[in-house]
Parts: sequence; structure tokens; C-alpha cells
Amino acid sequence: MKMIIAVTFLGILMHVFAEKCELLPAVDKFDSDRYFSVLHLFVTHSKNEPKQQVCREYETRKKKNKDGTSSTRMLKVYKIGGKLHKTVLNCIKTPKRGSEGQFSVKCEVKVAKNVNIKNKVQLELSVIATDYRDYALLPICTEKKDNILVLQSHNKGIGHSGVQKYFKAKGRPLDQWNSRTTVNCDDVKN
Repeated sequence: MKMIIAVTFLGILMHVFAEKCELLPAVDKFDSDRYFSVLHLFVTHSKNEPKQQVCREYETRKKKNKDGTSSTRMLKVYKIGGKLHKTVLNCIKTPKRGSEGQFSVKCEVKVAKNVNIKNKVQLELSVIATDYRDYALLPICTEKKDNILVLQSHNKGIGHSGVQKYFKAKGRPLDQWNSRTTVNCDDVKN
């Protein structure tokens, strides 16, 4: 009986570790000072998230914390049945040792101003492409799933040639990804 339990437990562990998300390598010669000087970006596309009318914005504080971490605020705004919903994630990014451009991220999630529900989310991400001004591509790993986000300084389609060049070089058709470009963030917030 002990043997059956041990084999079952080992099988579960192997399954869990086999499905663990692995981060893609970060962009060569990653410059964290330049990257964190980009203060505001919109998620325009995602690989694995469902299509929905959601405005997602990333706001990064330019100042890094004394311990080498940086702070990012992510705002997710959407309407369901005409009712506005808002989620705020306040995140601390810690650089992974020996892996420039890769970060462990801990976020505190707040659902709404008048709701005192706070959850914590932990994830890992890498910056696989960026021009340090108008766009960034971020593969993200969580306990439950992985995703790749396309962030741009505007939310009006793929306007930056760097994003187009990256996807063309990798042979990945961006038109098969979930687009947020039809979402007018100003309309969703009002």
C-alpha cells in the first residue's frame, strides 16, 4: 500500500513539474534603467487570454527601490452588463539572480475601492523584446497558466514596427493572438 501511495505521489509531482512554465530568454544586453523609464504601456495583444473587452494598463514608477526591486501598478478596467469593474494590482518586481531581464513578481490585488478583498499573486516574467520607449513583449508564468503580452505606448493596433519585426522573425502570426486594440480605454473607464 505504501508503494502505491509513493508511486502515485511521484506521478503527481512529475506531472506538476512537467507542466511548469519556463521563461523565455530575455533580450540581449537588457538595460533595466532604460526599461523602467517607460512609465505607461497598454496591453494590446495576449497569446493565451480569452478575448474580452478589457483595458489593461501598466504604470511603472521610474524610481527603483533601494533593494533593487521596482514597483509597477497594473490597472484592469472592463464593463459587464454596463457596470464598470476595476482591478488594481500593485506589484514589486525583483530581478532574478544571474538572469538580466527576468523578474520574480509579487502583486497585491485589490478588486475595487469599496471592497476590502486583497489577494496575492506571484508570477515570473522576462522581457524578450523592447525598444525601451514604445513597446515590450513579456512572457509571464503563473502557477496556473502562462501567457505572452504585447505592451505598447498606445492601444490602437500594432503601430510599432519593432513588434511587427519581432513576430515576423519568429514566424508567429500576431493576427492569431487575442487583440485588445478594439477596446477604447477612455470609453471603458467612463
